[in-house]
Amino acid sequence: MGALHRSFLFGLGLFALGREITGRVIKQVVDKAQGSRRDLATFISAVVAKGQREDNVWRERTDESVKRLLEATNLATRTDIRRLEGRVKTLEHRIERLKDQG
Repeated sequence: MGALHRSFLFGLGLFALGREITGRVIKQVVDKAQGSRRDLATFISAVVAKGQREDNVWRERTDESVKRLLEATNLATRTDIRRLEGRVKTLEHRIERLKDQG
């Protein structure tokens, strides 16, 4: 089993564990709130905010991992391609100017 596949399975396992824990926590909050919609709404807002923060962190880490993987495999990134396209356009303009002069 490759490291990438193993990492994916680890993340999937954490996700499943997180769902179980979240379910228990929500049940506890609902039981404690006993119908208090304000307490429940505050809890839900806090959980959503935490989820957004975690999502941002996860996306940043994933982006960095993908960048490292691309660098290790020597594949061109969008930035590399755009930079090269700019250089090609510059050279095309120079060639056209030289043709016009000569």
